[in-house]
Amino acid sequence: RTKNPMLNQFIYILEMSESARDESVTAALDNLIARLRRQEDLQRQVETGLASITGQTSFIQGLAIAIAYVVAILPGFRRVYTANLLGRLLYIAIFSVILVTSYYIEKRVRELKERQL
Repeated sequence: RTKNPMLNQFIYILEMSESARDESVTAALDNLIARLRRQEDLQRQVETGLASITGQTSFIQGLAIAIAYVVAILPGFRRVYTANLLGRLLYIAIFSVILVTSYYIEKRVRELKERQL
């Protein structure tokens, strides 16, 4: 036996093929093929959904970098965050939350892809 339920089902069909009728074996193989196709379709859907999430996360990271550049370049925005200690702490907190969240999402997506594939 293996950890793969599809392979276990195939092995079972092969074991039973000697004593079963040809029609039964053919029906069992057809069911296995249908099950494999459903799993393949589901896997494709999951990959598409995860790619969308990864794209959104990359967009958030790019947006955070763009905001950092705007704050660094434009004096009006920079003064809000550098005028006092509270502004600087707010700036650090905002970007820390954005970056930690985006990397957490990427990590979870990677884990889901590994588990699914």
